[in-house]
Amino acid sequence: MKPLVYPSPPERPVGVKLEITHRCNLLCSFCYTDSPAKTLTKTHDLGADVWLDIVDQAIGLGVIEAVVSGGEPLLRKQLTLDIMSRFDAAGVASILTTNGWFLDDEAASVIAGLRHAKVGISLDGLTPELHDAARGVPGSWERAVAGVNRLLARGAHVRVNHVVTPLNQAYVTDFLDAFWDFGIRKMRIAPASVTGGATRGGEWSVDVPALQRNVAEFRSRHGGARQISLRQPEEIENVDRGGAPSVLLVRPDGGVVIDSQRPLHFGDVRADGMAAIWANVHASWAQGEFPKLAAKMRSHVAYREADLVIAGARVTSKPAAAEIVGLRSIPLGVPAAIVGGGDRPRAVAHLEALTAGRRLRVATHRWAGDQYGLRMVRTADGTKHVISSHHGLVMDAFAEARTITEGLAVHRRLTASSPDGAPVLPDASVRAIITSLRERRLLVAASTG
Repeated sequence: MKPLVYPSPPERPVGVKLEITHRCNLLCSFCYTDSPAKTLTKTHDLGADVWLDIVDQAIGLGVIEAVVSGGEPLLRKQLTLDIMSRFDAAGVASILTTNGWFLDDEAASVIAGLRHAKVGISLDGLTPELHDAARGVPGSWERAVAGVNRLLARGAHVRVNHVVTPLNQAYVTDFLDAFWDFGIRKMRIAPASVTGGATRGGEWSVDVPALQRNVAEFRSRHGGARQISLRQPEEIENVDRGGAPSVLLVRPDGGVVIDSQRPLHFGDVRADGMAAIWANVHASWAQGEFPKLAAKMRSHVAYREADLVIAGARVTSKPAAAEIVGLRSIPLGVPAAIVGGGDRPRAVAHLEALTAGRRLRVATHRWAGDQYGLRMVRTADGTKHVISSHHGLVMDAFAEARTITEGLAVHRRLTASSPDGAPVLPDASVRAIITSLRERRLLVAASTG
């Protein structure tokens, strides 16, 4: 479904994006927020109490969704969890965007326990070689994959964000196949956005028609797979075209703009407050000022240059040094090609081992059957399913919490002793049934309620 385009700013903002820190522990040369450079300059971040007040203001404005990002937001782990918990208590859907490095057991458990929260984790290759080269820090693939696995093991909602560059484009299909098998059902594929750090050097364009074919073929193989999406490169559009602003984005220093690609500053949240800033957006739109801003936007580099002040108070925090100390330590341009895309068999084996170690159990349900082994199943939320005898035996194998490896062994015993003499299926077929049952929420993570 295409996003709703507003002819004028809505009475209440639909959502808010909170960039709670400029800092990041990785060194991505294509970073659209230019976080590696901002980390070196030690740019100012608002205090935790100020951020929680911003959350309360956003809730009061009536937002229905929120994004918590950075930099790397889990560098401020407690603040991130407090923000997401506060949004959740108010019924606001939130998504955390993270590189996964700091997604430990505590963070995964808290997020999995929230009703309206999701996590988007960045993974830029099937292999550690591809991902680590893109992210500039060895070990980042393993940490991100571990974070994804912790979330999946707890039944959390996970989306993988995959930035496509000339380094990894040839391996997109391998990436999609492997992480689909890993249990990811939401993946966002997006060519690198040439803004922020990517403007410092390198040729980042990719073959978008080829990507479209990759995604279309993948969807065809997996019955539609509608939640595997391809986003076009984010380009700065003239602000006199398209829809009106519908969200507010709060910078780490308190400045508020309308989105990441149109860095038009409408106030300082500490001096003006969120409600007054949204009123500034409305007033500028009503007075016809937005078309005049197009010329200012054409030569502006988002995230490398200061936001353009249109209304409201300017940010009053101490500015970072203009000279980026140690810029030579930030990777510039596209990383060197990786022969064969790295060690694919080793990466797949690692993913398979993690998958096999997750504990699953059958969801709370009632069922009735017939002489042919078909079952009519109703889950606790009222959803009805008709399942085959093979699917029923797999559900029976997970009557108690078990790893997939343990469940396979129990399934073999149940099949061998079944009264209808059902053939013992190969493990690959049983794994496919397990995946199907998980997608239908008939098998769930053992730690979920």
